[in-house]
Amino acid sequence: MMTRISSLLSRLLLVTSAMAVAAVDDYSNNRSLQSTSNAAITEDQYQTCLKDVLTADQNGDYELSASEFIRFVTFNSAVYGYTWGYAAGQTSFDQMPLNFPMLFYTQACLCAQEAESSGCCSAERAHVNIFTGPKYGSGGVTEKQDIYMREFCTEAFHSYAVTSTPTPMPT
Repeated sequence: MMTRISSLLSRLLLVTSAMAVAAVDDYSNNRSLQSTSNAAITEDQYQTCLKDVLTADQNGDYELSASEFIRFVTFNSAVYGYTWGYAAGQTSFDQMPLNFPMLFYTQACLCAQEAESSGCCSAERAHVNIFTGPKYGSGGVTEKQDIYMREFCTEAFHSYAVTSTPTPMPT
């Protein structure tokens, strides 16, 4: 049973990674730098997102790993009245609705092209870059990096409401 689950999770990761790469290609070829799939968030919502991203970055490396991303979802969704991530008992992507790992891997792969960063899209080291905080100081973030962060925060915000409430696993 565990082998089958492991096999299914491995296939899901491969499919998710392939979909993220396709999303990067689609994004680069067919979209402007600004997110058009969802309405923009307010400046207050954006600042809250940035604060939650920095709080979730446990080791302070300005990269959200998968577990730190789940921490971010836990903190940020709670601000808007939702219970996702660790607060919902979701300690890994296989316990979360598909849109959350998709957001993570898509954003990780976008960083390579749109935020001019490298190494963030590889399956083993996938991470969401954090372009804010003391590391960058005032005015240290490029326009592309700011757009990358705004897109991430907007997509995260809109993910909370469209995702169905998790149901308990059958016993």
